[in-house]
Amino acid sequence: MAPRISSLQRLSLRLPLRALFSSRLKGLALPNSSQAAFSTDKTLSISRRTAAAAAANAATSKSPKTDSRNSIMADKLLSIVRSSSSRKGAAPTKNFGKASKDLYDRFKARYEMPERRDQIEEESKRRQAAEYLTQMPRRFHPGDLYSPHDLSSAEMSKFRRRPKKTRDIVDTLGLNPLDHYKNFSLISQFTSSSGQILKAEITALRTVNQRKVAKMIRRAQGMGIYPKIHSHPELLRNDFYPGSISRDL
Repeated sequence: MAPRISSLQRLSLRLPLRALFSSRLKGLALPNSSQAAFSTDKTLSISRRTAAAAAANAATSKSPKTDSRNSIMADKLLSIVRSSSSRKGAAPTKNFGKASKDLYDRFKARYEMPERRDQIEEESKRRQAAEYLTQMPRRFHPGDLYSPHDLSSAEMSKFRRRPKKTRDIVDTLGLNPLDHYKNFSLISQFTSSSGQILKAEITALRTVNQRKVAKMIRRAQGMGIYPKIHSHPELLRNDFYPGSISRDL
């Protein structure tokens, strides 16, 4: 039959158990990591003192059975304390995965930022080129040769379309263009700066009137009174009638 445990030994074994489960008995929330560590250290110190007191009592009583029984009880108590401390300390480690994931996401975003910046710059350049293309009056075709000066605003203004006329001026005024081949002001309205005949899309004349105007212009140029390179009528008069005006310009 196992020997009885004295009241002193029973009290020494109750103290660490009360210190360990005091939070559960009182109905409080579980302590945080620092409080759990403090309670674990306190329980371990109490268990060590209990084991020392049991060893001292066994030495005074000189009974080997009591000594072995006290050592077994102390080992069980230490195993309980260690298991409870390991369970309490495992809770904070749950955040390690989230912290590493946040750090990975941060570095990933940092490395992906230049690629996104390059994509945004390429998209903005593409949109700007499309806007410039809509503002460009001159249309280039594959195989056309051009210089950088051809893309300037001064050259582009030359290709801007004139507003189309909705009325035929020859029919409105009731003129016969073949009778006005000496009228330089009328001829200049249907020719370019180099003396070329403008197209019907620009003059807004009917096909019959466009042919009459073209015939009028060619007649004036054939007679030499309206050259292809336009000159002022006074200068032309001086060429035909020298000495009429002084040409000291």
